[in-house]
Amino acid sequence: MAHRFQLPRVLASCALLSLSLSTVGCQYMPCVAGYGNCEPPLEIPPETILGNGPCLPAYGTEVLSADMSATGTRILTITSAKPASLPEDASWPSDSLALTVIDLGGEGGQTTGRHLATTWAATDILVPYATVEDGEQPAEGVALEETMAEVQVDDAGNRFVVAVNRRDIPGGYAKLYGGTVPAEGVANYSPETKDLTLIGLNSTVGTEAVQSFALSPDGNKVAAAIGPQAELRVFDLSSPDNSVTVYDLNKDGKGVVVSHKLPEPCLGISCRRTPAVTSRGLMRFVWSPDNNRLAIVRTDSTEVPGQTSLWVMDVASGKLELVRSFKDSSAPHAAWAEDGASLYVMNTPFSTSTEGGQAATDSAFGSTLVRRMSAAAGGKEQGTGASLPRQLGWKSDPVALSVLKGGESLVFVWEARLYRMDMPGGDLTKARLVYLLEDQRVPADLSVMSSVVAASAAQDTVMFLMNDFVGQRVGLRTSASADACPAAQGEATAPPVDPAAPEEQAEPTKVP
Repeated sequence: MAHRFQLPRVLASCALLSLSLSTVGCQYMPCVAGYGNCEPPLEIPPETILGNGPCLPAYGTEVLSADMSATGTRILTITSAKPASLPEDASWPSDSLALTVIDLGGEGGQTTGRHLATTWAATDILVPYATVEDGEQPAEGVALEETMAEVQVDDAGNRFVVAVNRRDIPGGYAKLYGGTVPAEGVANYSPETKDLTLIGLNSTVGTEAVQSFALSPDGNKVAAAIGPQAELRVFDLSSPDNSVTVYDLNKDGKGVVVSHKLPEPCLGISCRRTPAVTSRGLMRFVWSPDNNRLAIVRTDSTEVPGQTSLWVMDVASGKLELVRSFKDSSAPHAAWAEDGASLYVMNTPFSTSTEGGQAATDSAFGSTLVRRMSAAAGGKEQGTGASLPRQLGWKSDPVALSVLKGGESLVFVWEARLYRMDMPGGDLTKARLVYLLEDQRVPADLSVMSSVVAASAAQDTVMFLMNDFVGQRVGLRTSASADACPAAQGEATAPPVDPAAPEEQAEPTKVP
């Protein structure tokens, strides 16, 4: 944890917190030089001691990756903290990781946690890495450890995919494994027990790295960007035969040829394949609600910054349609509307300046555009878009776009803060921006990580990763469609909005 030994900062933070939070968090500071809690700690469930407020609970510590089901009732995490569901006498080396399940809102509103897997023994033996000492028999090879790195779960919270790192494959994941969450009880999943099934999207012998991946809403398909060119492939977990789908251009370079055989690794200049969808460094893809299409963002130039494009691909046929090209702009973030026929798109056009006789382009000073457009060729815009003006001193662009509440709200992270953008009836002309975290409810040094945001319309909940003086953990914003958290017990009124955040914008600038 980043702040574990920063005693003065922790003490100062605790002194500034409200009474209810300080009694929750500060009594668990270690006893150091007479400061902190010098009495034996009380045994209180984690969901009680880690909560920031009635609609801002937080779970776990040292969380590396997390995802939430669309039902809003289950969260999966990868953590380096020892799970409470392990026996007390079980060893926990410093490099151990665990895949855990947090079930929310069980019987009586109870929250429970359990683990599904912990760091398993190495499964691959690579002969080229073997060494032999004088007088010893040659070894078969060297076992390379597989370290869990990222987890995704389907909408129902039943099927998951976990990506693993391996030290011989830099710049990407070595493998993807799929599994099913048991209804109850802890587990000890590993590839050796066959509870985790290898998803055959890449050649592990040829060291094809998995650059990124996405599990479909129904949990039946996995799309992944494979190899140095980030070639798009899809694996169908519900079809044992011909599960992998590979997309190549035909000889005229226009149509797409679909095959169901994993190709030889395409790693060198002698590669003669022409993958239909590739990118040299950037690729985002988002599954449609019907699990049949992918919205794909890719770079169009590796030499000129700011040239990207948004496509929609039919997974079965490989048919590609160009929705929109973007020039002199940050790469767009896209999220499917509930109708499955349109996309919400968020991008920031570059601003041009001349300094020292040289022209430079950057998105640090431009307003971010949010639009709704058809998920078909041409990307016809629906209604008037909205513009989010840049705040003074803010350098980053809004990221991690998600849809909440039946398509009437968007959620995203901007400058380590969590925001909701309301669109009554899905109409951006009536959009307004709301800051979703109140300063009085959370530690002063809390920041929201830009890598993960998951929204549940069913439970009106947004899940995110956050960093504060406790460490990196999973945060929730329940009552996410409300403008402020409900008042805590004993409070007369809800706390004020963070004064450092921009004021609510009832009417963001409209895009003509």
